[in-house]
Amino acid sequence: MLKKETLKKLSKTELEFMKVIWNHPDGIASKHIYEQFSQARGTKSTILHNIIQKGYVNTVKEGLHVIYTPKVSKEEYEDMIMSQAIGKLEHIISAFFHKKKLDKDEIERAKKFLEGIRDDQ
Repeated sequence: MLKKETLKKLSKTELEFMKVIWNHPDGIASKHIYEQFSQARGTKSTILHNIIQKGYVNTVKEGLHVIYTPKVSKEEYEDMIMSQAIGKLEHIISAFFHKKKLDKDEIERAKKFLEGIRDDQ
């Protein structure tokens, strides 16, 4: 399996399809996935193909249908997205301070700023 850090983020529509797959950790047939969405059949097939290509599911052919089983749990996906966001935030903060490493004072100021944002919510 790919390292979770190298998985590409799912699009909004791909995420909706993955939510259905995550609700069936032992696998779900393509027929049952298709029934839950209103897009054209070809569009649904493309979305599922993209999810496979991104490395999020295992597939097994059973007769006319494909069984989709998650390779990455919903929690692992959310952790990966959060980690990627934090990585981007670190780059933004570093760019703001015009360097790659921050000293203790700069780190404390950044923490206070982030805590202030959290407290506002």
